[in-house]
Amino acid sequence: MTEVWQPDSLFSRPELWAASFLDEYASDVPGGDRADREEEYDDFEAEYDLGDGYVFRVASGFYGSSLTLRHPGATGPVELGWDDLAHWHPHALRWSEVDLICRATALSDPDAAYPGPHLALLGRFAPLCTDADAAIAVPLLREAFAALPGLDPYQRRAYAAHGDIRAFGVDWLQDDETGWWYLDYVEQPDNPYRDDPDYPAGDLYSMRDPDDPEFPFAALATAVDRARARCAAVRDQPWSRRPEVEAAARTFAADPTAAHRTALTTALHTVGCTDRSVLSALSPGAGELRALVMTELLLGVDPHTLPRTRSGHTAPPPRRHHAHAYLPVSSSEAPRNGPASQLKPLLNAALRAAGLGTTKHGPARVGRRDGSWVDDLPLTVIDDWRAAIEVIRDVLLTAKAPAGSSIEITRHGETVVITLD
Repeated sequence: MTEVWQPDSLFSRPELWAASFLDEYASDVPGGDRADREEEYDDFEAEYDLGDGYVFRVASGFYGSSLTLRHPGATGPVELGWDDLAHWHPHALRWSEVDLICRATALSDPDAAYPGPHLALLGRFAPLCTDADAAIAVPLLREAFAALPGLDPYQRRAYAAHGDIRAFGVDWLQDDETGWWYLDYVEQPDNPYRDDPDYPAGDLYSMRDPDDPEFPFAALATAVDRARARCAAVRDQPWSRRPEVEAAARTFAADPTAAHRTALTTALHTVGCTDRSVLSALSPGAGELRALVMTELLLGVDPHTLPRTRSGHTAPPPRRHHAHAYLPVSSSEAPRNGPASQLKPLLNAALRAAGLGTTKHGPARVGRRDGSWVDDLPLTVIDDWRAAIEVIRDVLLTAKAPAGSSIEITRHGETVVITLD
């Protein structure tokens, strides 16, 4: 069972998540149509305080998010990246860095549980470049979004995969002289996603360039080292090294049942552990991956050893297909509030409830070569395109769409036309 965030938390407001992730339907989420929403969204933020003045901050507004780092060597916050609708530069952090930062933050603040909302926010700035990244990150991100109330199945899947760029053909490289990490395009002859049209590639946008004297490479490295040290300190606690705690932790790691989780918590209480961050991560309502991450820290094993064992096979990136629902109209001057406009919210709700897609901007009036006119409802479909087509077809038939309506979807670079007959 995954712990759901408390209703009074800022992080529990679905309209903020929809707006932050540039979802077209942010205003359709309950509360998302507030007239003062932009002012409210200025307060949607999370801090990751690593001590001695090193603080990461994610601030989310109605049109995206930004990532900054405060550190003793700067007079103010330094921007590391941002994700918006204009000139986005979201490729800022390695996944291993986000993992350490979130773990360390959760240790100092039980309300910043990992995985949870703090990972959901910071994770968008950590591109998943390889299957090795995705094998660990995707399950943790899915658990983080599963803990957020109010999101629909499509949002949980799409937002968790927001940073999945395995089809881009990029990876992290380390500078030989400085040891600093940066992103660049690399040869990946075995990348199965690179030339598959169902996995759309994109361009790399990162400020983390070794030739950029403004990027705070040294401060970033120090901040990550501080996070690593805070995580390692769990193993140094007297109660962490007690034989009864070690035995219970290893038993839970090998077989993470509710009974073994309770036994581990009991052992920690017995030896005098009062650390709320540790105990809350092992509570009955905490997600399994959250409990396993804390167990890793108790045992001092390599990060991701336990979640990797439980997450199993690495899923590929979500396939994305462009689709359209075409509804005939009498002429270019036909009323704009016709069947297509009325069907759009029905299609959107059905696709999102199934976790298979969403409608996009529109409908648009389109003239065809034969002189006829249609209203075009553009759609985004993810993964199981056949199941999505059935959902779309059922909605059109139930709503008695005009005769001659059709659905088109592009897969493997080819367009498939489905009629309602």
